[in-house]
Amino acid sequence: MSSELLNQAFQIINTEVLQPLNDLESDLESIVEYWCEKLNVPKPRLVITLNKIDECLSTDETTSYCREITGKYLPENMTIIMNYISSIETLIHLYTHHIHACEVGLSRYLSIRRNEEIKLPWELRPTEIYAVIRSRKLSRELIDDRIVSIWNRDVKPKIKKLHTEVTKVRSMMISIIKNVLTRQKMIII
Repeated sequence: MSSELLNQAFQIINTEVLQPLNDLESDLESIVEYWCEKLNVPKPRLVITLNKIDECLSTDETTSYCREITGKYLPENMTIIMNYISSIETLIHLYTHHIHACEVGLSRYLSIRRNEEIKLPWELRPTEIYAVIRSRKLSRELIDDRIVSIWNRDVKPKIKKLHTEVTKVRSMMISIIKNVLTRQKMIII
């Protein structure tokens, strides 16, 4: 593969995928920051990813006991990790975990969560049940006109455009890789 083709591929990934993903993450961070100021809660780190997320956060596809989810709160470093196509309800749910961790203390929350994750399936974990119930109540407080406007004007169009671009760029990169592999086979033969 020529260095020019490689540079073009990296440039396309950067401009069409990574930069829009960072822009989306920035918009979502502004929403979380607004909520933190409103509720006087420390700001969590927010990571928006194109990758699938499972409840174990593993990259091993053989771990079938880890079901796919749209996001996860990581209390050990106060991080919300969320798939880019997630909803505002998912963001509030994950933010509710963060609030809960801040209220009970991070070390206590982490201990509780680890114990639950070892012993209980997702739907039987008290911290999950708590987050589901509390996030419904918080939705009324957190989703005000400003958030609806940001979500509809900025976030939704970026998610849609990013999804289109990811599909297009993924197809393009797969084609390039197949083409390179085919040429390598011809050289070897």
